[in-house]
Amino acid sequence: MRMPRSAPRLSRIARLIAGIVLSGTVRAATPVVLSVAPGGKVWLEGDSTLHKYKASAKAFTLTGNALKKGAPGLGGGPETEQLARAQEVGTLQLTLPVGQLSSGEKGLDENLQKAMKAAAFPNVVFKMANYQVLQSATPQASMVLHLRGTLSMAGVERPVELNAHADTVTRGLHLVGSKALLMSDYGIKPPVLMGGLIKTADQVMVRFDVELVPSL
Repeated sequence: MRMPRSAPRLSRIARLIAGIVLSGTVRAATPVVLSVAPGGKVWLEGDSTLHKYKASAKAFTLTGNALKKGAPGLGGGPETEQLARAQEVGTLQLTLPVGQLSSGEKGLDENLQKAMKAAAFPNVVFKMANYQVLQSATPQASMVLHLRGTLSMAGVERPVELNAHADTVTRGLHLVGSKALLMSDYGIKPPVLMGGLIKTADQVMVRFDVELVPSL
């Protein structure tokens, strides 16, 4: 019985595909863990009937993951920028313990923690759902990332969007940005001090200045 003429051609194609796979030309996506480099800063700024104040996070975590297609790559800043531009960053989460916020004023810190219900909800958590790469409008940033996600604070979770100006540095991607929030949107009553003589404003500005670095 004679074989169909297409059989040799199919056999050659099969051998070609097998050769490509065995030679490593086709590579699976490489998991990349993202974390914040030492020295990163997150803080909030607010106002009161007495003076403006600033509360910095003494500790926080920023973690994420990505899938890099092709060979394990460039490392450091170039790799992180490549991952971000290709929209291969799948998750990003900021976790900030409320008890680690410090303004340098004990009374304000205690009232802030009480107002934010730190005993029941000890962490402020931002979870990125997705993001978009925008063209940078400033010479200081190589690109702008428009982040969409949720912010959980004092037991209330709300959708939130913000921009992060990104610049490539040796270790990774330098991210700088801010977001104005109303405490009342999260069921938080703005703290008062000295029996109500000093009142804080409802709006606070959350700012961050961090480096996101990759590790395989």
